[in-house]
Amino acid sequence: MITIEEFKASASRYSRCMAWTLVGSVLAVIAFMGLVARFRDPLRDIYTRTFGEPAAEILIGLSPLPAVVILLGSLWYSEY
Repeated sequence: MITIEEFKASASRYSRCMAWTLVGSVLAVIAFMGLVARFRDPLRDIYTRTFGEPAAEILIGLSPLPAVVILLGSLWYSEY
């Protein structure tokens, strides 16, 4: 059985790890969304030339998906 002090230290370490994971993940999401916003028109042009107009709109909508994967993956990793 663990002592109260060991439990408090473990809970504190977990809280710090989770806080840094959340901060890092949110910053990564913001950075990625900023990049997508900055290069939205060139991405749309590339997608339109390659896949056509309807697919380009769908792909632009899916462009932030890697940011969400980073966020969820880092949260999962910190829980693991």
